[in-house]
Amino acid sequence: MIEIDNITDLEKVLKNDPRIIILNFFADYCVSCYPLKEKLGDLESQYSNYILVININVLLSDPISDKYYIKQLPTVLFYKNRKYFQNYRLVGSEVNNIPKVIRAIGLSNFINPNDQSYDKPYKSIQDMLENTLKKSNKIIILNFFANYCTSCNILTKQLESIEYEYSKLVLIININVQLEHKLTEKYKIDQLPTVIFFQYERNFQKYRLVGPTIGTILNVVNIIRTKYNPVLNDLRTIKPPRN
Repeated sequence: MIEIDNITDLEKVLKNDPRIIILNFFADYCVSCYPLKEKLGDLESQYSNYILVININVLLSDPISDKYYIKQLPTVLFYKNRKYFQNYRLVGSEVNNIPKVIRAIGLSNFINPNDQSYDKPYKSIQDMLENTLKKSNKIIILNFFANYCTSCNILTKQLESIEYEYSKLVLIININVQLEHKLTEKYKIDQLPTVIFFQYERNFQKYRLVGPTIGTILNVVNIIRTKYNPVLNDLRTIKPPRN
């Protein structure tokens, strides 16, 4: 965790650091900023190889605050590989969605998406995956992707929309093959995107999909739901997201 008060130093870090960078805008008078700053520090200490937190005091850094139009505190912004994720700008109480944003960017599998306290993150994707497979009754979709894979990025966004709308039915776990070599080898991933389905630790190997469309994935979800889990069968048929 570092504190920066000028654009030159900030741009240097954004340009050269490959980690997910969290810009945390705060002020000494902002009461809610203090616990957030502490939680972000704990998060970074757990995953310093993957996450960097930059604290920016709006009282000492007008040029940076003006550049990002900071009007309310706390405000949190995200960068990765020089890319500014403007759609994930979080303001005020929205900062509780920080784990979900990190997950969406690609490393959030290190954090329990349902845990908004940040103080008990999983040690690895493997740890999170094993725990989730044992406890969740949802249909779990492992989405193997890479940042360089254009079709992967499109599919990942579509899956996020599906998970949001049908949160009682499915759970999406995104696995970056560039970072998770052990899981990539374990599931013999040699093409992208690859999607694997689980429920209660059961691997539906015959439904493994390579280069799937969102429609094909949802067809498999509906088959698993109706054929193997009558409890989930009470839920309405899952449909593709609207464009």
